[in-house]
Amino acid sequence: MGKIWMPGGGGGADLEMVTAERPDVLTGKVIVDKDGNPLAGTMPDNGAVNQSLGINSTYTIPKGYHNGLGKVIQNVASMAGQTINPTASQQTVSSSGKYMTGNVVVNGVSNLTAANIRKGVNVGGVVGSFQGYVPTASDLYLRGNSYTSWLYIQQDKFHFESGMIYAYGSGGSPAIGASINLTGYNYLNVELMCTLSDRIYLSIQQSDLYSSSIVATSPTLSANTTTTVSLNISALSAVRIFSIGIVNYRTYYIYRIWLS
Repeated sequence: MGKIWMPGGGGGADLEMVTAERPDVLTGKVIVDKDGNPLAGTMPDNGAVNQSLGINSTYTIPKGYHNGLGKVIQNVASMAGQTINPTASQQTVSSSGKYMTGNVVVNGVSNLTAANIRKGVNVGGVVGSFQGYVPTASDLYLRGNSYTSWLYIQQDKFHFESGMIYAYGSGGSPAIGASINLTGYNYLNVELMCTLSDRIYLSIQQSDLYSSSIVATSPTLSANTTTTVSLNISALSAVRIFSIGIVNYRTYYIYRIWLS
């Protein structure tokens, strides 16, 4: 057991009490071991260590002495939540390396349905089914465009307007007529809407608007509801005269007339 003699004092220090070793002593400092031999420290003096952390990064604190003035900080830009409206072009939310303090909300696209997209076109994952107002070979009139020559139009009752024919009551007599070839068709169809519940006449004449005819009166139409009225022409062929008459004095909007 080693002791250190203390001049002017009684006895000496008991070195058996020394437990520190080189790594426990600061570099550049010296103590004695249990036997009284000098023991130079090896603990690194790190002083004040400062470190800046990136997002989700870590920092290993080095072994050794620290003077308590060092800091580990994280300086990350923040970004508030925001709402994005879709456009035809790609948009980039510049959030790289930033801490989001709120959600990024991308608004939905209203009316993004197959019926509103041209058939076969993919818009945002929705494949369109709408075939548009593209006439077929059997269309006589479609949304503002005529594909036949009208023989007669009662101007005070029928008006060709943008996207439709505006019709007002004609007391059931023919108000508009055309010569059409019925060969190979089964039905004459009219898509229309009435502002009040009522009916219309569809008729096919032999040679003119007032000759003997096949007449169909539609069921009572629901007000403000687009409806298709059909006249069975499967027993007819050749060129005949087709006409429309309004039963009562109501307002009608005719969108399409076609054979099927």
